[in-house]
Amino acid sequence: EGSSDDPKFSLLLWFREIVFPAVEKLVGVSGKYEGFIPIFQGDNAGPHRDRPFLNFVESFCERKGWYWEPQGPQMPHINVLDLCIFPKMSRNHCE
Repeated sequence: EGSSDDPKFSLLLWFREIVFPAVEKLVGVSGKYEGFIPIFQGDNAGPHRDRPFLNFVESFCERKGWYWEPQGPQMPHINVLDLCIFPKMSRNHCE
């Protein structure tokens, strides 16, 4: 279901066109968090390990002085989504 050649949802496009520009506004000159250094946490889900996507986000973050940190497998203690959001989504989906 989707690949970098024929994605169902392009993470690369989303990060390039939406996420990174929004964060740049927040941490850039006159931004609400001017001077902060963003740290992005990749969750290592299959589509998020797509090599073209990783090449883009890693090189973009490196050029900006930002961090792209992959989450190790089975490490819910460092991912707030694993602790809170995903269980809630699961409960709502099953109701």
